[in-house]
Amino acid sequence: MLEISFIATDYTYPGKLEYTYWIEGFEDSTRAHKTFTPIAHYTNLPYGKYTFKVYYSRPDGTTSPNPISIKLVVGLPFYFKPWFFIVFLILFGAMVYIYEVEKVKRVKRKRDELEQAVIEKTKEIISQNEELKSQAELIKRQSNSLRLKTYQLNESLEFSKPLQTNPMPSDANMAAILGEYFLMYKPKDMVSGDFYRLKGNPDEYPLVVADCTRHCVHGGFVSMEGITLLNKTTTYSMVKILSI
Repeated sequence: MLEISFIATDYTYPGKLEYTYWIEGFEDSTRAHKTFTPIAHYTNLPYGKYTFKVYYSRPDGTTSPNPISIKLVVGLPFYFKPWFFIVFLILFGAMVYIYEVEKVKRVKRKRDELEQAVIEKTKEIISQNEELKSQAELIKRQSNSLRLKTYQLNESLEFSKPLQTNPMPSDANMAAILGEYFLMYKPKDMVSGDFYRLKGNPDEYPLVVADCTRHCVHGGFVSMEGITLLNKTTTYSMVKILSI
């Protein structure tokens, strides 16, 4: 804001002078300002060189012989001066440089975090893979052990089967006693509690078809015990009948 004070002395009309002022180079005399207050105000004066002019008028219409002139120089604003542009460019370049450096640091930090996460995940996957391999080996060993035990059990049952079936009558014996016959023998297991017994002659023979409690090895033992008891009972009865 530009403020210019001025004063004129006139003893004929004290305090009744009217002032007219303008600034050449900014406005012409046709747009001059008139006031009774000896102060001029300008708020929008651009930078450059100007001439301030003022004169006064008396109530009787007479004026001062010549306008008073004052040379004015409005300086260039600091933000238009070369040094300001240089400083601005330096600061702007520094800000851009700092921003780019920080951006590179953020990218590098993010990349390092991702690499660390990948390493941790890879370690976790390798650990899980090793654990799965260990479990697979354990399952394989257990499977092999179970397969071996199953084979041994089946082999044992195969060897045990004749112990149960040999005491039973053969097809030839049954044909000799019964003549024409058919047999349906389908035990649940290889060795079971199901058995049949036939002894005697075509005229007189006891026939036993038995289903013992339990199956498999337990049933096999029970059936063998049943056959043995039947053999003893039959033999004892025959001996007792013969002795009479």
